[in-house]
Amino acid sequence: MDVVVFSQRLQRLLAGDEGFLPEEVKEVLRKIQTDFERMTSFLTEHQHNLIGNFLFTYNSNPQIWDVKMQLIDYSHESDTAIDIILLNIMQHKSHIYGIELLRCLMHEGEEIASKLPQVNYSSPSSHRGVKVQRGERTLINNKPRLVGREVETKNLLDLLIEGDPSLSSISIISGVGADGKTALAAEVYNSNYVKNYFDCRAWIEVSFNYNILKILDDILKSVMPSSLWSDLIDKDCELKRNALRDFLTNKRYLIVLDDLWTYNSRNDFIQTLPDDHKGSRVLITTKIPEVGDNWDARHLEIWTLSQEDTWEMLLDRVFIKEVSRLELQPLIETLGKFCRGWPLAILCISGLLSEMDIQDLFLKLALHCDEAKKLKLPSPCWIPSYSYLNLPLNLRPCFLYFAVFPEGFEIFTWHLYQLWIAEGFIHDNSEATAEEYLKHLVHAGFVQVNKRTSGGRIKTCNIHGYIRDVLFIMAEMEKFIQVHLKIENKPPLKIYKRLSIHFDDSRFVPPEYSAPYLSSLLCLGSKSDNLAEIDCIYISENFKLLKVLDLGTLVLNHYPTGIQALFLLRYLKLNIPSLTRIPSQLCNNLLNLCTLVMPYTFIDNTTDDIWKMHKLRHLNFGLIKLPAHPWKYCNSLKNLNFISTLHPSSCTQDIPSRLPNLRSLQIYGNLNSYQSMLFKSLREPVNLESLKLVNKREISKPSPIILSKYQFPPRLTQLSLSNTELKDDPMPTLEKLQHLKILKLKHNPYSGRKLTCTSGGFPKLEVLHLKSMLWLEEWTMEAEAMPNLKCLVFNPCAFLRKLPEELWRIKTLNKLELWWPRPELKQRINDFEDVERYHIQIYPYGL
Repeated sequence: MDVVVFSQRLQRLLAGDEGFLPEEVKEVLRKIQTDFERMTSFLTEHQHNLIGNFLFTYNSNPQIWDVKMQLIDYSHESDTAIDIILLNIMQHKSHIYGIELLRCLMHEGEEIASKLPQVNYSSPSSHRGVKVQRGERTLINNKPRLVGREVETKNLLDLLIEGDPSLSSISIISGVGADGKTALAAEVYNSNYVKNYFDCRAWIEVSFNYNILKILDDILKSVMPSSLWSDLIDKDCELKRNALRDFLTNKRYLIVLDDLWTYNSRNDFIQTLPDDHKGSRVLITTKIPEVGDNWDARHLEIWTLSQEDTWEMLLDRVFIKEVSRLELQPLIETLGKFCRGWPLAILCISGLLSEMDIQDLFLKLALHCDEAKKLKLPSPCWIPSYSYLNLPLNLRPCFLYFAVFPEGFEIFTWHLYQLWIAEGFIHDNSEATAEEYLKHLVHAGFVQVNKRTSGGRIKTCNIHGYIRDVLFIMAEMEKFIQVHLKIENKPPLKIYKRLSIHFDDSRFVPPEYSAPYLSSLLCLGSKSDNLAEIDCIYISENFKLLKVLDLGTLVLNHYPTGIQALFLLRYLKLNIPSLTRIPSQLCNNLLNLCTLVMPYTFIDNTTDDIWKMHKLRHLNFGLIKLPAHPWKYCNSLKNLNFISTLHPSSCTQDIPSRLPNLRSLQIYGNLNSYQSMLFKSLREPVNLESLKLVNKREISKPSPIILSKYQFPPRLTQLSLSNTELKDDPMPTLEKLQHLKILKLKHNPYSGRKLTCTSGGFPKLEVLHLKSMLWLEEWTMEAEAMPNLKCLVFNPCAFLRKLPEELWRIKTLNKLELWWPRPELKQRINDFEDVERYHIQIYPYGL
C-alpha cells in the first residue's frame, strides 16, 4: 500500500529525517499532508465498501474504488516529484521544476479531497460484539496444531518406518491446496520416532520451480557438515550428485520434497540416491496427479477436516477474555462454515479474531459469502484477502512486498528487513521493529517459518502457495509491484514504483522499458549469469530515482561507474568477485545508502571516504578492511549496526570506538597475528550483542590464541568461536559473561581434553553448541552452573566418557543432541529414564 508508505514519508520529510528541504517545499508538503490525511481517513473509515471490488471484481461501490485508485496515482506522482527535488538538491541543480510539479499535484489533491462529501457510500455497521484475542499456541513449523489427523499421522509413520527395507517414495496427496499436507508432514518429520529412526533428514521446499541443482544444494547443506559442504559450493550438478550419493551410502535417510508440482520429475531426483536396503524414504507432498500419471501405491490421501475438527481447531487458536468456551461455541460454529475444513483458512480467520469484533466480522463475511459462492471461489481464496483488509495499515505494505520474491525463493530475514527499511515501511528504521512486524504476519497466518536460529528467532520464511495466489492479485490491484516472470512480458506500466524480475537472463532490461516512477529494481533469478554492460548503463541512465537496486546473483566483471549517479539509493546489492577496492565515487555520492551488500567480494583497500556515509546501517561483504579514521573530530559511522565480515587488521581501538551502535560483528582472519589489538578493541563497541570470531589457519602461527586476555563487550548475548584451536579451557573465561545467551564453539575451537564449568557460571546461557572438540574426554560441571540452559548440541562426542551429573539437574533443559557417542555413553543414555523429558537425540544411528 503505497498510500500508507507515502503518508509515513511525508511525516519524515517534514521532521527533517530525509535531509534538508527548502521552506517553500515544506510549505507545499504541509498542504499535501493535510489533504492526504483527509483522503486516507475517508478510505479507512469506509474500506468495507472496497471489499467487493477487491475480492470479486464486483462493483459494490465504484465511486469509493475510484477515490482509492486516484489516491494511489496521486501518492506515486507526489512521491516522484519529491524525489526529483531531492535529487536536484543533491546534484546542486535548480529544483524549481520539482517545486512547480509539486504545486500542481497539491491542487490536484485539493480537488480530489473536495469531492469526498459527494461520494455515496453505505455506513459501516455499528454493531459491536465480543472481542476475541488470538492465543499464543505452539505450532509445527508455524502450521496450525494438527486436529483430526491422528489416523493419518499414525498411517504415515507406519509407511515411513515399516515395510520394505528398500528405498521408496511415499506421497501425501490431495486435490486442493491449504488442506494441511505440509503440516502433517512436518508433524511426522519432527516426531521423536522419525528423529531416532533415521540417521539423517532433510526438508526441501520445491514448489513450482523444480530445480534439481537447488534441491541437491539444499540437501547437501542439511545433511553434510559445513566443512564438507563448503568444498562443493561451486561444483557442477554431476559432482554434487556423486557427493550426495557417497555421503548417504550406508545411512538410513529421510528426504521430504514439500509441494512438488511436477510429480514425474521425482524420478530424476530419486535416481541420485543410493539404496542400501536400510529403510530410507523420500516423502512428497503434492496434489492428486491427473488421470494417466504413473502413481505409487504407497501414498496417503487427506481431505478437509470434519465440522467437529474445524470447530476444535478454531477454539484451539484463540483464548477468550471474560467469555467462556461454551458462550463462544455458537460463534465458532458459524465461523466454521466459512472455513469449510481447510486448516490454513482456519489459521487466517483466527488471525481476524484478534483484530476486530466478532459480530462485525460475521456481518461482513456474510455480506460477501454469497458473492464468493456465485463466482465459485473456495474459502481460502477470499478469507486471506479479507484478512489482509483487516491487517493494521503499517503491515499491509510489508505483506505485499513478499510478491517481489520468486516462487520457492529462500527468504532470509536479514535480507527482508533491510529491504523493508530501504522501502520506508519501518517507521524507525529498526531491525527489531521489522522483526515484530514479521512475527505479526506469521501469527496472522500470512507467512510461514522455514528455519529458525538456535536462539529461536526466524531465519528464513516464505509464503504458502494458495496465499501467494491472493498476494499477487492484491499487489496488482494496489499498483504496488510489477512482477516479470518471463522476458516476453510487456514492459512495465509507468504507474508502478517497483519491478521484480524472476526469470534468468543476463539481458533482463529490454531497451523499450519505460518506468519514470520506478524506485525499486530487483533481479532475483536463480542463475549467476554475467550482467551485460549495456544493462548497467541503461539502469543508471534511465532509473535515476532508484532507492533499491538488488541484482541478486548476476555477476558483474567490474564496478559499474553509472551507479554513482543514483544519489537516492538506500539499498544496493551487487555481485562483483573481482572488486578489491570500494570506489571513492560510491562513498561520496551515495550518501543515502543504508545497506551495502557484496557477499562475494573481498575488499583489501577501502577509501577513507567511507566514513562520510553516516546513514550506513548494514555492511555485508565476503571480507572487508576498514581504513583508519582520517580526521580526529569527524563524525563516526553512528548508524552502522551490522558488519560481515571484517578483517582483524581493522580492529584497532580507534575503529570500533567510532561504531557506537554496532550490534552484530563477524571477524575473519589470522587472529593469532592480531591478538594485541583484539585484546582491548573488542570491548569498544559497547552495544555489541553478537560476535563471531573465525580464525584463518596459517602454516606459521606466531602465538596461540589466549582467550583469557580478551575483553568482551559488556552486553554480549551471542558469541561464536571457530577454528581457534585454543590450548586452555575456554569455559573459565566465557562463563563470566553475564548476559551471554548463545555460545557456539565449533570447527576445532579447543584442542584440550577437559572442560570445567564452575558454580554460578553462565548465568543466562540458553544455547550451547560444542562442535569439533575432537579430543574432549572429560566435562565437569559444578552445582548451579548454566541454570537457564535449554539446548545442548555436542558434535561429536566420540571420546567423552560421560555427561556431567549436574546437567540433569538443570530444570530448563529440554533438548540434548549427541553425535557419535562412544558405546558406553550411548548405553548410559539408553538406560536413562527421562529420555523423553530432555528430548535426547543421538546421531547418526538413533537410540
